[in-house]
Amino acid sequence: MPVWFTLPEGFTEIALDAKPEDRAAQLGETLHHLYPSAPVFEKLTAVAATEIMIQELLAQGAISISTFMYKRADGELCSGMLSAFATEQNVQPISSFGERLLGELTSTADDLECGIIKLAIGPVVLASRDTQTPDFASLLGDEAQDQTVSTQRQLEAYLPFPHGRSVLQLLFTTTDVEAWEDLLPVFAEVLNGVSFNPPKKNVDSPENEPRAAVSDWARKEFG
Repeated sequence: MPVWFTLPEGFTEIALDAKPEDRAAQLGETLHHLYPSAPVFEKLTAVAATEIMIQELLAQGAISISTFMYKRADGELCSGMLSAFATEQNVQPISSFGERLLGELTSTADDLECGIIKLAIGPVVLASRDTQTPDFASLLGDEAQDQTVSTQRQLEAYLPFPHGRSVLQLLFTTTDVEAWEDLLPVFAEVLNGVSFNPPKKNVDSPENEPRAAVSDWARKEFG
């Protein structure tokens, strides 16, 4: 069953069917435009490390990958990645999907902050955690050298497909942890832009109410 994403401004979808060298060239141009004075080696490192992450996500079954970048009020940039996965799994009955998955997540991981929200497309389970990830340079460096790591914060969202045989997982990740509260409303927009129907067939519903539900709950739990 297909799924549609309406991404807010600031998100750039990565062409998964493009050649790696074409993706690298496009990202290189973007970085040069955003950071014209940054050392060439740093930009090349970022390009290569990003492609490594894309290949890892594709190997895990990602069906969509996007990057996002925003300028905060203090002028600092924050960025991250959005990945989508579709996993075959019997989630019937959908009415109790959220409670069952929430129980599974909390029983297998102590470091998760979890909760459930109700949107027009169905129940959504949200889970947040911090992980340690290698810095860009460490991904490309000599394994014999000490690797440096950064704290990466991620928000996982699980939505059941209407037919009850698959689960859609959205994964938001960023190492700009200090910008987390600013990013939560943006993540809420992404969730409200998910549809299992073509855009022209979307059922009319008050847009502000579900968006507020996501944003307010996420701020309370993870802000």
